[in-house]
Amino acid sequence: MEQANIRIERRPSTSGILRSYKVYVDGQQVGKLRESEQLAVPVQPGDHVIVLRVDWCSSHPVTVHVEAGEEVPLYGQSISGIIAGLYTLIFNPQNYIQVFSH
Repeated sequence: MEQANIRIERRPSTSGILRSYKVYVDGQQVGKLRESEQLAVPVQPGDHVIVLRVDWCSSHPVTVHVEAGEEVPLYGQSISGIIAGLYTLIFNPQNYIQVFSH
């Protein structure tokens, strides 16, 4: 069966510049991303759950569906702004990193 890819790009942000995001696909760590880096993860066609983590913070789990031979682009970025960043770190750390598809 033909494989698919999930391509994850870390977009620049004002917070967390020096720390790498750990990339998880279906609960397994598959790599790390520094600012402005990309990671292509080969996967079987179907549904996959992606989570980005840094320290005690993370993104919400994002489920993507990929077809055979397809590459699905995703982007990750930390919450920007001092007040929003601090609030999220303290009260909502599972939303510190935003993952989106465009």
